[in-house]
Amino acid sequence: MMTWPKKWTVHTYRNEEARVVHTDALGPVEIPAGFEWQVGAKPFVLPDALVSDDLKEAACVHDVLYSGPRTGARLYRVDRALIEVFWRMGGSPWLVPVLWPAVRAWAWRRAI
Repeated sequence: MMTWPKKWTVHTYRNEEARVVHTDALGPVEIPAGFEWQVGAKPFVLPDALVSDDLKEAACVHDVLYSGPRTGARLYRVDRALIEVFWRMGGSPWLVPVLWPAVRAWAWRRAI
């Protein structure tokens, strides 16, 4: 059986300390200590080799916010917060046109 190098495996990231991230879309987002998340959604979770710090931070905020009400309007703001955090952290503008339709398609299937 072939084993992948560690950087090509899927990681579950963990927030060690409680913190607050400010967004224009939804205001302050409280991220609790011990919160765990992955970048992407099953079955499309990204391996660590493809995850930058800016994408990791944006995914963390997105996952915390996704645990709230899943109305169409709120999920739109949650997805906007992901792009906003990604952009503020220095994320590549070339990835925004890829990220936006992906998260919107995911939200469209999950909105109540």
